[in-house]
Amino acid sequence: MSFRDAAIAFARGLVQTDLFKAMVSASSLFVVDKRGKMTFACNAEVLDALWHVRGTVPKLAEVEEFVKHVDLHLLSAISKTKGQNAKLYALWVKCTSKVGKGLLASRERNARKTTKRPKQTASGDKEITLTQQNKERTCATVNLLKTEDPVTSMASGASSSAMLADLGTPSTGASTASVSASVDGGHPGDFNDVEVKMFKCKGKEVLAKFPGSVCLCCREPFAETDSVNMTSEGACHEWCLHLAAAWAEVRKDGPMPPNRPAQIRAQDKSRKTSTSEPSPGITEDMAIKRHDQLMLLSKAMNISGETNGKKWRIKYEPIKKGTWLKTRHQVIVRRSGSSSKTVPFAFSEHTMTDDEFKARLQAAIDSLRKEVEDTA
Repeated sequence: MSFRDAAIAFARGLVQTDLFKAMVSASSLFVVDKRGKMTFACNAEVLDALWHVRGTVPKLAEVEEFVKHVDLHLLSAISKTKGQNAKLYALWVKCTSKVGKGLLASRERNARKTTKRPKQTASGDKEITLTQQNKERTCATVNLLKTEDPVTSMASGASSSAMLADLGTPSTGASTASVSASVDGGHPGDFNDVEVKMFKCKGKEVLAKFPGSVCLCCREPFAETDSVNMTSEGACHEWCLHLAAAWAEVRKDGPMPPNRPAQIRAQDKSRKTSTSEPSPGITEDMAIKRHDQLMLLSKAMNISGETNGKKWRIKYEPIKKGTWLKTRHQVIVRRSGSSSKTVPFAFSEHTMTDDEFKARLQAAIDSLRKEVEDTA
């Protein structure tokens, strides 16, 4: 059966139904429920008609063919575009088809997830089904002797060994995780490498045996859909395994001072708004004359080029703050098809020589040119 035949057969069954009235009211082949949500149940008939043509998620062009023939067979009652612009109708068909394909793909993906069942343990315990840790994956390092961290303190009243025993003991060939138990300043008698059996299961399986148990790391209760790792120390979320290493890094570097971010922002602001203050005895006419001299000096230093087909030009372009007595010296780059960028540099035009101006201008131009070529 082609998508055209499936569309015509579906359209014939729509006549004088509540679903057809909802489609006409929404001006779409896919409708929403009373809460305003587009669910799979509301559009089950349309999605089934699309799925049963080939038994797989169709391509976008095939969905467009289905939507177009359904609307045409119903005399454009759904799209309400009869006799209107053809481009608007083509746009409606494409948008509706994208919505339909997305719904169908999401429904089938959810169906595949629900059909997967976890494997049973090696002991054959049917009450709780667990999947063991993958052999290729490595387990995080857990400190078994340092008790001041929440990682190694028990969060529930049940014994950790009893929890692991009740959930089932893995066989000899089961995967194990090597857990380091070394302690700073430990004694020769302390154990360093201990083989700890580890299970990977769901939160609902742990809650079924031990209601009210919480994670050893974050002290949060387990949800039914959470991924949980069971060891001889107890249960913890899978995403909490690297929490101990993160705490160690924080203790090593120390927290950032509370006023450090404000200092960084103040430095950036002062760099952007830095202007040269006029020297005593300098008039506005002298400042204008000096500005003209600097513009002549910089004219020969302006550069232009092309990178990856985009032309750019870097030039000296100062800005005056009210008058030329307060000047902000900067280099600007203008690129075709992109926004411009400026790089300010410090220079006192009345106290520094022309050679110092050329040296600072050339350094600003080189830094901006390197940035343009790297980002192009």
